[in-house]
Amino acid sequence: MESKKTFRGIARNVNWRKEKEYFDVLTFRIERRDNEGNIIDYVPVTMEGYIKGNLADGDEVEVVGKIDSDGLLNAETIYNIRTKAYIRTKKIDLDLLKTGSDLLIIFSIFGSLFMIFLVFAGITGERGTGPFTRFAMFFFTLAIISFVVIFIVLVLKIKKITKKNNNMER
Repeated sequence: MESKKTFRGIARNVNWRKEKEYFDVLTFRIERRDNEGNIIDYVPVTMEGYIKGNLADGDEVEVVGKIDSDGLLNAETIYNIRTKAYIRTKKIDLDLLKTGSDLLIIFSIFGSLFMIFLVFAGITGERGTGPFTRFAMFFFTLAIISFVVIFIVLVLKIKKITKKNNNMER
């Protein structure tokens, strides 16, 4: 397994971009110099995820990360020496985002099923007046049972993902 490395130098060609609403990409090069001020080399750096912090071209930085097979430094933390602040990333768990959209879909389906029940059962409020009352009650009961089971599964899934994220942060 690759070990973490630390590089210090001047940030050059700083580029911030958003890949998606919740996913940032920060790329730049570290300009490293010797004691006389001559440029030794440039180290390409990338940081991906939900990035918190500030970095501008010309800032002096100290970057900790792992170098991949292409020589790219995948930053885990960046210390901006000029601002005396850390730039960190928090990985967004896409499973949790998908679970949230799953919940939205489930609630939409449940709402639609409720509307169908109202139509089939008759909206008059009198018991047994709708044309498909028994069918509607069976259908609605089945929908409620399905909704409860799916909701329980999603809650357990969210708990599992949250527990996994908490363990990863430690």
